[in-house]
Amino acid sequence: MADELAIDIKGLTKQYHNGVNALSGVNLEVKQGDFFGLLGLNGAGKTTLINILVGLVHLSKGTIKVCGYDMSTQVSLAKSCIGLMPQEVNMNAFLTIKEVMFNHGGFYGLSRAEISKRYQDVLAEVGLKSLDHRRVQSLSGGMKRRLLLARCLLVQPKVLILDEPTAGVDVELRQDIWRLLQKINQAGTTVLLTTHYMEEAEYLCKSLAILHHGIIIDQGDQSQLELASYERQLVVHLQEPIISIPELDGMEVSEVDQYALSLRLSADVSLAAYLTKLENVGAKIQHISSPTSRLEQYFRSQTGD
Repeated sequence: MADELAIDIKGLTKQYHNGVNALSGVNLEVKQGDFFGLLGLNGAGKTTLINILVGLVHLSKGTIKVCGYDMSTQVSLAKSCIGLMPQEVNMNAFLTIKEVMFNHGGFYGLSRAEISKRYQDVLAEVGLKSLDHRRVQSLSGGMKRRLLLARCLLVQPKVLILDEPTAGVDVELRQDIWRLLQKINQAGTTVLLTTHYMEEAEYLCKSLAILHHGIIIDQGDQSQLELASYERQLVVHLQEPIISIPELDGMEVSEVDQYALSLRLSADVSLAAYLTKLENVGAKIQHISSPTSRLEQYFRSQTGD
């Protein structure tokens, strides 16, 4: 069903039986094809909102449409558009990877023939190729997170919801997941991400919303928010010791150690320009981290936390 919005939430309220308002009149629009970040502190209402979106919790007031389907009157059609990668590993430890994939596909109505045709390609995409005989209990934490993502991708959702997808994984795996999520999004899948890693949201998301005490206090395209007024603090990690450290106007550069440089960039300074300078002096860049991202500073200014 064609619709400009992948997710359209109006006046969403959730009041629990004890009188607690988890959500109070939330309005949220996620465009088709967007990579959308939903940010908030613990207890802000993010999990409640996601659980309502996937049909695990009933709303008190308001309307939700997913890909144009109303969650109240067209529940099955709306749910069929969504894939959820939960934060917790919710798979039977004694099943094999193959059994996990077939069970999940069957739950979504795929035939065994359809699952057989797809699942090996999906496993290859997340780095689990030829491991379908392994049991869940034998997998590392990172492999389990890859399997959670593979399980979602098997059913080819139009909207992929990610609840802290890189929680507890190492830097290398986190960047692998980032690249895969970008690829999925570029292929047309709408992504809704919740994360506590501000650099993750700043790097991946085109649009953002901040949920605070059950209320959306700001939302919009990342480029239109006030992030540009904040300086950036980054660490460039190198594969080999650096011999010569180049400089750039509007940037403070200091050496953390032989393998890392600390950068403090003014709002209007191009990071790409400095990375080019580094490459010109023979530096080999491994990855870039952000101890305090502009988004984190912006988030703190909006929430007071």
